[in-house]
Amino acid sequence: MSFDTLTVGQMWDAVVKGCKCEWTALVERILNKFGAGLHCNRFTIGESIERKTVDFLRPLGIDADWLASAARYDIRIRNVTSLSGISCKFSSGEDKVTLNNARRMTTGKPVLHHTLLFLIDEWWFLDPPTIESLGIDTDPYLIDGGSSVDLDIKNLLPKLRELKYPYYFRPANI
Repeated sequence: MSFDTLTVGQMWDAVVKGCKCEWTALVERILNKFGAGLHCNRFTIGESIERKTVDFLRPLGIDADWLASAARYDIRIRNVTSLSGISCKFSSGEDKVTLNNARRMTTGKPVLHHTLLFLIDEWWFLDPPTIESLGIDTDPYLIDGGSSVDLDIKNLLPKLRELKYPYYFRPANI
């Protein structure tokens, strides 16, 4: 398959146009069958979702590869300008989402990386340069848990909605 070079906006347009309710249903089946409530399941569940996200992105023209157990980025992106990788998160929570877990080591300074965030009824692509261009400093929304970094989505996402952040939508029929 040949991939054209895309901008972040073109990548997001492809994601929105290619939105598949089947993908969300598949992720929900994975979560319902195995659950992430047990700590022993969390990495396996997360990696399953990451792999299915690559399967979703590739037919949309996004040259994506899964990075097994990688730090910071879950998916390598080869054909989107100024983007080499993204983190992929699916969350049913409303308060915060864990961006990374350093597996009992310290994380260093919390940083928001490019993140494809799937919530129950919203999809987001968190692009730090775009967020900064809206005048939002992400540091206050990053919670340093010592061995993990969480993102305060309860407060950040409403602010982004208010500023008409371009990389957000509510898929129909989800």
